[in-house]
Amino acid sequence: MDEIILGSLMKQCDEYTITNHKMPALVLMERAAIAVAKDLRANLLTKDTKILAVCGSGNNGGDALAVARILFLWGYDVEYFFCGNKEHASSETVSQLEIANSFKLREADHVNNSKYDIIIDGIFGVGLNRNIEGNYEKYINIINSSKGKIISLDIPSGINSNTGEIMNVAIKADITYTFGLKKMGCVLSYGKEYCGKVILKDIGIVKDENILEENLCLEDEDINLSPISQITNKGNKGKVLVVAGCETMCGAAFFASKAALKAGVGMVKIQTTKSNQLPLFSLLPEAMISYEDDIEKYRELVNWAKYIIIGPGIGLDTNAKSKVQEFLRLGKEANKIVILDGDGLN
Repeated sequence: MDEIILGSLMKQCDEYTITNHKMPALVLMERAAIAVAKDLRANLLTKDTKILAVCGSGNNGGDALAVARILFLWGYDVEYFFCGNKEHASSETVSQLEIANSFKLREADHVNNSKYDIIIDGIFGVGLNRNIEGNYEKYINIINSSKGKIISLDIPSGINSNTGEIMNVAIKADITYTFGLKKMGCVLSYGKEYCGKVILKDIGIVKDENILEENLCLEDEDINLSPISQITNKGNKGKVLVVAGCETMCGAAFFASKAALKAGVGMVKIQTTKSNQLPLFSLLPEAMISYEDDIEKYRELVNWAKYIIIGPGIGLDTNAKSKVQEFLRLGKEANKIVILDGDGLN
C-alpha cells in the first residue's frame, strides 16, 4: 500500500523539515531536481532530446529550473520559460534563476508546443488554491497540445492537491514525480488521470507526526484473491458491514454488498433504511439487513464486522451525515478497517 497525504499537510511537513531540522529549502529542491534528472536520463532522454522547463514563481518553478540546469550541465539541449512574475518569485526560485543564468541556461521567449520532445511542468505546486485563468490558462492549453512527453513536478499544475479536482484547467501529464509522500490529489477525482504515471521520490522530507493521520491507498500488488479452502465456512471468511442506501436509493447498497460477496467474503450485513429491506432481500437473499437507527445497534453491528463500508447511496441530508460520522467514530474506537465510498466521501 502507498501512504497518501493531503497536499496542504505535505506543505506543512516541508516547513517542519526546514524549521525543526534546519534543512535548507534549497537543499530539498536540489535533492528533488537531482532525483528527477537522474530518472529522466536513465529512462527517457537521448542525446538529441529537446527539453523545455516551464516555471512559475513559487518553489515548483524553482524545482523545474533546477532540473533544467542539471540536465543542461549534463549536456542536454535544455531551455526554460519563466511564466510567473519574477518580482514575486520565492527566495529559493530567485536563487535558482541566478544559478541558471550564471551557467547561461537559455531562456525561451515563449512556449512552443512543437519544438520540444519533453516539457517539464513547474508552474504550480501543491499550494494552488484558486482557479487558473489568463496567461497561465493559455500556457497550460499550449503545453497540453504538445506532441512531446509532459513531465509534472509534485502534481500537475491546476490539479487541487487535496481533492484531485481541476482548478478550471490543468496540465495532463504523462509522468508526475512527487516528493515525500503521494498526494491525495494524485489518486482522487481527475487527479489520478491527469497525473499519468506517478513516481515517488524520497528527498529527505520528515513527517510531522503531530499533523499526520495514516491514509493508505490500495495498489494492484496488494490484492491477493486466494482460492477458497474446501474445509472452511462462511463464519471465518470475513464479515463486512455495508452502511448504505437511503429511501430513494438501494442500488448502491446492493452492488457494494454483492461485490463483497463475489470477492469471497463470508457474511455481509447491510445497515440501511426500512424501505430498502424488501428489495434488498429480493435482490440479495444471502445478505442480512438491519434498519434500526439506534446507537447501541450501531455499536453491535460494528463489533460484529471486521470491515465496514460506509456511504454508497446513503444520501447527503443531515441524517446521512450524522450516520456517517457515528459509524466512523465507532469504527475508529473498535479499530476496524473502514472504507468510505460514494456519499460517504461527499
